[in-house]
Amino acid sequence: MKADDYIEQYRKFRAEGDTPAQACGGLAIMLLQEVPEICRARKAKSTEAALSIWKEVDQKWKAIYRRLPDEDRKFVRVDGFARAARSEMSVVLCAYLDTCGVLKVQQD
Repeated sequence: MKADDYIEQYRKFRAEGDTPAQACGGLAIMLLQEVPEICRARKAKSTEAALSIWKEVDQKWKAIYRRLPDEDRKFVRVDGFARAARSEMSVVLCAYLDTCGVLKVQQD
């Protein structure tokens, strides 16, 4: 989906009574689910390819952030995906992709 599609989904979440934080959380989950789908579609098999896709999704998150209403931006971070990638989430991401069968993580 494109950033505008995610914003439309955000509006639906808000119309259903979700708080801005809950609506953004829902978008984050949707974006996370998109990562293995993109990896499968592109036949990404390496860690570098998966992390490149992660960066692409991070850029999409930033585009979504810029489209959020100004008053709702205070509930999320523009660098949320990038911060996660720099922290322990990179390990979690690889494990997640491994369980999805997209990326096979070699253990020492």
